[in-house]
Amino acid sequence: MSARHVPAVLRERREQDIARLATLLEVIQPIEGYPKSRPESLEAFVRDRRVIGAWVIEEDGVVMGHALIKQRSLGGIDDIVHEHTTWPKDRLAEISRLFVATEARGKGYARTLLRHCASEARRLNYLPYLDVDMATPAPRALYASEGWQSLAITTLSFPSGISLEVDVMVPPGT
Repeated sequence: MSARHVPAVLRERREQDIARLATLLEVIQPIEGYPKSRPESLEAFVRDRRVIGAWVIEEDGVVMGHALIKQRSLGGIDDIVHEHTTWPKDRLAEISRLFVATEARGKGYARTLLRHCASEARRLNYLPYLDVDMATPAPRALYASEGWQSLAITTLSFPSGISLEVDVMVPPGT
């Protein structure tokens, strides 16, 4: 008799998920360079004080992915979105902190999280947007396959001295 497969579950992030998510980033960061400018605390990075909503993907009871929506992007990204869409800045929601455990790749978890974040932002009357590192082909391919459109390419500069060229994107129909 084979073990019963339990499908992945998308749910709101809980406080007890933060440590697991920081551990996932500990593994992801040296391999993929995300986050590019390594924060002092990965737990604080995951939490982000500007959160509107945050979700995880759980597989067999283990958190395997994460994404959130937040207000007020750093580096003027919200200015770019406002300029191109005329949406008020206080009605913009950035999709951020989207990552999936390396062992769970290829299962559609990132796509599920992206779609859910965009849907929740719209449900709350926000315009979702995101920025993606120009040097990361896999996320860029995901967003393009979902019809996300580029508004502008800009450079973000972090206090650590790292600069990052990003593509600022909005969902189809924006």
